[in-house]
Amino acid sequence: MDCPIEDVTKYVDGALTGAHRDGVELHLRQGCLPCAAQVAEEREIRSRLRSLPSVLPSPALVRRVRAVLRSLTPPAEPWGVVVMAALFGLLYALVTPELVSLRPGLH
Repeated sequence: MDCPIEDVTKYVDGALTGAHRDGVELHLRQGCLPCAAQVAEEREIRSRLRSLPSVLPSPALVRRVRAVLRSLTPPAEPWGVVVMAALFGLLYALVTPELVSLRPGLH
């Protein structure tokens, strides 16, 4: 059986419509246990994430991020936007573990 792994995630997210959604539902109704397990697991994860309290960054972290962003000069070339986005993503990746560690039950 050809499992539509990425489509199952989109299905759980509610991002599929029409025939695409119907195809995943048919696949699940046909008894694909791995995909049914994936649906259950992803729904459980989303439910747990929704139940977590919001965590705001500390004022010190906000000041550090703003200082870094102010120190960056606007890109002169279009590819500079990509570089700035990558830098922001890296900064986010460095900060996120701090925030996640504040939430019990997530590792």
